[in-house]
Amino acid sequence: MLQNFGVHNIFIDILHRPHVWCGPYCDIATYPLDLLGIVGSLIVLRRNYLGKIGFAVLLSLLLWPIALFLP
Repeated sequence: MLQNFGVHNIFIDILHRPHVWCGPYCDIATYPLDLLGIVGSLIVLRRNYLGKIGFAVLLSLLLWPIALFLP
């Protein structure tokens, strides 16, 4: 989401590259995972209990390397 707002630094751009599978929609395609990570983490921290939302956040972390290595 930060890339859409023009915020760039080494931590954001470290592994960013254009992908064939999402084309011009790459930034928009990552919104669901970004929002799940942010909102889900806040809910888990507020409840102090992992639960289903916490496991969904952890499982979503597995999708990032898959998306990274797609052409």
